[in-house]
Amino acid sequence: MLPCSIAMPEPGKSARVRVLLVIPTLEIGGAEQQLSTLAIALSAAGHSAEVAAFRARGPLLDRLSAARIPVHDLGKGGTWTIALVAARLARLIRQLRPDAVYGFLPTSNVVTAVLKPWLRGTPVVWGVRSSRMDLSRYGTSARIVARLQSVLSPAADAIVFNSDDAFRSAGEQGFRNARLVSIPNGIDTHRFVPDARSRTETRAAWGIRDEHLLVGLVARVDPAKDHETFIAAAARLAAQWSGVRFVCVGGGAAGDVAHVQERARGLGLDGLVRWVPEYRDMLGAYNALDVLVLSSRSEAFPNALAEGMACAVPCVATDVGDVRRLLGDAGVVVPPGDPAAIAEAVSSVLALPPEHVAQLRDRARMRIEQHFSIRALVERTVATIGAVSKR
Repeated sequence: MLPCSIAMPEPGKSARVRVLLVIPTLEIGGAEQQLSTLAIALSAAGHSAEVAAFRARGPLLDRLSAARIPVHDLGKGGTWTIALVAARLARLIRQLRPDAVYGFLPTSNVVTAVLKPWLRGTPVVWGVRSSRMDLSRYGTSARIVARLQSVLSPAADAIVFNSDDAFRSAGEQGFRNARLVSIPNGIDTHRFVPDARSRTETRAAWGIRDEHLLVGLVARVDPAKDHETFIAAAARLAAQWSGVRFVCVGGGAAGDVAHVQERARGLGLDGLVRWVPEYRDMLGAYNALDVLVLSSRSEAFPNALAEGMACAVPCVATDVGDVRRLLGDAGVVVPPGDPAAIAEAVSSVLALPPEHVAQLRDRARMRIEQHFSIRALVERTVATIGAVSKR
């Protein structure tokens, strides 16, 4: 069972809000993780949060259930059942009468916008979790949904971007709405902590010896995450460091995963890269690493980077989305799509003396504690819902 160790301060002076959060699935992913974090944090702060999922299956269902967050399964089957899902969602919204319905991800946003005329005045809030995506790398359905999202954006009472970069590029992405809000993700620093025991146990489970230097990528296999650049950088590092090992944590479509694995074999990385498709002990996963790499070509607010920083892991990340805002002086930023730059940056971190590594680790965790708290996430979310529900 996934932990739900969010510790919240006393509720502030804002009125209690009731919100229904809507998302396609509860599988492990950045948006899904952030939805569960927000739902649990709102509840802990004295508000009411319920979740509606097109398919209420996945590891995060355990986390929400443990926190006693009501989860409604909308029973999506194939693509053709989306109309039935929409009808069930409309009925649920009319039954619960929340102060707002809050969609996460494009499909949820499109469905809530289409339903708005039948929601009896319930405000619709959208959550946009991406920035400057190259849709040419995705299939036809993803491009269609993205286009529908931009066309329907005026129907949303508020659009919440989880990064300043996405907020600034809203117009370029086709969003047309008077109420645009930037609310960065909140990181649970009670859950994501430096943990020597988790490090030892996870490395043993993965077959990583004490003398090995472990460099990892935590992301689903997806064009935006650019595993191929990470693998190319890994090949360069393996030629320089005899004791380096690599891990890719995250699932993905079988064909995409097989392609990346074949690429790794072609570069002579057999036995040096461990593939972990789904891993529930993310505390252990982050703590096992000596360097966390974000090789993405597109991001808004990269959760994996922030969670790794909260665990005090040294980071190397590409210059996308809000990465510079996140890392500050606590890591190394490199251009996207450049394996040589990633390899050089990782090598520079691995070569640091222990006292400098300790300073880097301390700065990383401190940035998350000071600038990306759950308290701020809850307060800004409640303020946004309060503003649209009073219209």
